[in-house]
Amino acid sequence: MAQTAAHLVECVIPWVPTRQWVVSVPMPLRYWMSSSRDLMAQVHTIVSTTIAHSYVNQAVKRGVERHKVQPGSVSFIQRFGGSLNLNVHFHIVFLDITRVLQKISHRLIWKLRRLGYLEVGMEAAVAAGYDPLLDTEPELARTMAASVKQRIAFGERAGEQVRRIGVISWST
Repeated sequence: MAQTAAHLVECVIPWVPTRQWVVSVPMPLRYWMSSSRDLMAQVHTIVSTTIAHSYVNQAVKRGVERHKVQPGSVSFIQRFGGSLNLNVHFHIVFLDITRVLQKISHRLIWKLRRLGYLEVGMEAAVAAGYDPLLDTEPELARTMAASVKQRIAFGERAGEQVRRIGVISWST
């Protein structure tokens, strides 16, 4: 992802300040998104439009007319982490921007409550027990849930933490 973003910045996008956003989501949302393209698209739309609206608002504050601001971006959806575990997240290259993560979080929680994934009316986000994949594909649901938690899904070691071989340790 980093190489693709560098290629876009160096060879495709005109020379302007850019920022690569890597937006990860809580584990239950990774699981739900991996089993629903529709939810994945809705979450991606919330993330990218929230960032885009922040660009527009920032430009308007600096005196640019709203209709003249058309932010652009390139997004990549990555479905796995470094250990091939289920880790759905977005890599988005945008023009440089200010803080918007709080807005993304509020909008995602609102959407998930509306769709039935999270309890409505509670202050903290609490899973509602809604899992359509569990009803239709229980083995796949179990496998994906284990992967998100970095646990073994089946066999005599089911539920145990995945063993890592050759873990890279970064020192400062």
